[in-house]
Amino acid sequence: MVAELSVVTAGPLGQFRSGGARHFWERRGKGLLRTCMLQSIKASGLASVITMILTGAAVASEPVAERVIVTATKKSRPPAETGSQVTLITREEIERKGAVFVTDVLRDVPGVGVSQNGGPGGFAAVRLRGEEQYRTLLIVDGLKLSDPSGTQTSFNFANLLARDVERIEILRGPQALLYGADAIGGVIVITTRRGSEKTEAGLSIEAGSFETITGSASVRGRSGIVDYAVTVSGFDNEGITAQIDSGNTEPDPYRNVMVHGVFGAALSPNWRLEGVARYSEAEAQFDRFDFVLLTSDTDNVLYTEQFAGRLALSGQSGDGRLSGNVAASYMAQNRADYANGAPFIFGSRFDSERTRIEALGRYQVAAGHDVVLGTDFEDERATTDALNRGRTILGALAEYQGRLTPETFVTLGARYDDHEEFGDHVSWRATLSHGLVKTETMGLMLKASAGTGFRAPSLFELCDGFSGNPALREERGTGWDAGVDLAWPEANVEASFAYFDQRVEDEIRFDPNIFVYIQNAVTTRSTGVEASLGARLLPDLRVQLAYTYTDATISSVDAEDGLPRQRRPQHLGSVSVDWSFADGRGNLNATLQTAAKQEDGFFIFRTELDDRAIVNLNARYRLNEHVLLNLRGQNVFDERYSDAVGFSAPRAGLFAGVALDW
Repeated sequence: MVAELSVVTAGPLGQFRSGGARHFWERRGKGLLRTCMLQSIKASGLASVITMILTGAAVASEPVAERVIVTATKKSRPPAETGSQVTLITREEIERKGAVFVTDVLRDVPGVGVSQNGGPGGFAAVRLRGEEQYRTLLIVDGLKLSDPSGTQTSFNFANLLARDVERIEILRGPQALLYGADAIGGVIVITTRRGSEKTEAGLSIEAGSFETITGSASVRGRSGIVDYAVTVSGFDNEGITAQIDSGNTEPDPYRNVMVHGVFGAALSPNWRLEGVARYSEAEAQFDRFDFVLLTSDTDNVLYTEQFAGRLALSGQSGDGRLSGNVAASYMAQNRADYANGAPFIFGSRFDSERTRIEALGRYQVAAGHDVVLGTDFEDERATTDALNRGRTILGALAEYQGRLTPETFVTLGARYDDHEEFGDHVSWRATLSHGLVKTETMGLMLKASAGTGFRAPSLFELCDGFSGNPALREERGTGWDAGVDLAWPEANVEASFAYFDQRVEDEIRFDPNIFVYIQNAVTTRSTGVEASLGARLLPDLRVQLAYTYTDATISSVDAEDGLPRQRRPQHLGSVSVDWSFADGRGNLNATLQTAAKQEDGFFIFRTELDDRAIVNLNARYRLNEHVLLNLRGQNVFDERYSDAVGFSAPRAGLFAGVALDW
């Protein structure tokens, strides 16, 4: 993904502008990256509330303060020109909640389900609108981090720390048009912190229950035309006993270290060169049933090491009508799976790499009317104890983006992909946003989108010598949604409601009878409602609510027909209350996360998981300009629950920390 950054501010009643810019949705150049460091801009309550609603955020953390919107996507647009359902999470929200991992805040987003096999380090899956984690695409600063050597090409969110994250955007629904394969459920785009005019440095450390220590060190700044931001973060704990009911008696430690750097150069007022480098390594112990010793209390360790880098050049013509960017990226990952100090019997080596080249161009054919053209090439390789294969995929896209009336904005586009294994695939997407009501007392906007997506079969599914099937084709997804965003400025209240319907046809499944991956006319469908509400009850007290209802079912020729899909709660909810005190020097955040009515298991052998209601607390207090104290409570009422059958989740925990910045 090539990032094109823009600053957008909101004017009265949803009219957007960026002062001094040639086009009202664009502003580039010096000072942009400093702007995105979550500086709060004072504005009228009406403008701010409309801004919050139109961002598509599940729950706005600042209903009465105007936000600067910076969208690092294929095309930057103000929220009023976004017909898709998008949620924005800012660094301030992450810090107020004391999130250590990205999954900690994703659990509060409508349409997002998170399940983890036990405690920290256990495999963590993120599902958008009920789709499998391997149908959710993750992009960090333009880098695709999914693992091509896995059973399916996916990313383990257990290893994604939140320390250097500036913003997270969750784009729901099929997104093949702009992102290609593996984005049927949607896309999660993460942007990390950038350097600014002022040189900044920071240190943080937190310690607590389960012998946990987490910390980070960072430096950011700018020298001449060059800006830089480097963060080192880590997590270390002795773990929990996740499978005690299966005879497991010892905890499972987990360790994670990550280094992430972003370096940029303003080559001219209209051209920027940016490089990203990322390195991470993780060691997670877990329990697997030992078929020799007939026990599940074995010493298993999963080592994961990943390096990724990207170089991108972006710019525009002098009049701003023509802009473009080109980028090249590379990712390499090594995984090793050991049981009791020896390689796992079914294979312990999983190495992969991905090379990606992409280009995007935009031309403004007339005021308010753009044509976007793009192409990308991707080469994936996997080397394991079972296979040594690679594949390529070439894609091209075209999209129209235009304002039909002052209140109506639409997009319409198509994409063509040529896959080395299964051939070609065509995708499309259309969106609509329309302002229905714009008065001093109320704002109402209609949003709708429809499109298609696909998942390419993984190298393992295609080429594994034991269970692979070279005849597999792509899974095909179709989805649509429609909703409204509302704002009542005088009451400092905003709300969002949306209905969604999406299905996946030709789903690839492992057949335990013949031990081969097959496509046997299985269709899965997810329908539901996403809702959110944000309100400032008092000047220093705000409340955020989110709710998702999901009906996810299987249509199949076998005994699973009509059964619900596993690990998809029918009801997901979140309530967050945030209180600022001592003239803003401190804040207390309490978040309730609920899940109800879900099953887990294999095939028709199902177990109903218990409903859960988890409360997390986080308190912060700034002693002075350089010192911030933090006290965090995890699962404070010590709820016993499980995201997955056979894996207990962490119990109550208490953590204290300090952050230094200068």
